[in-house]
Amino acid sequence: MFAGSTLEKIIPEEIERPTPSWFRTNSVTGDEFIESIGFGINALITSRSGGRRWVDQTPHYTPVAALLARLFPGAKFLLIERDGRIDA
Repeated sequence: MFAGSTLEKIIPEEIERPTPSWFRTNSVTGDEFIESIGFGINALITSRSGGRRWVDQTPHYTPVAALLARLFPGAKFLLIERDGRIDA
């Protein structure tokens, strides 16, 4: 979803641009902004989860784990490695 996104590029550009920006005027850091996006995503998913915690288990998110950690700073990440040689 966010891999190679312009989000990682735009935020620093907005913070560092010479003319006043909303980020600079309000002393908003890139991490604070990304964390707020994560709170919004979490609120949306939680509102539809029926009181259950939500878990996403796709391995496709592994390359963007660092960004996911910034989006969801309180999240727990669990890596389960399977031995494909063993027949279940």
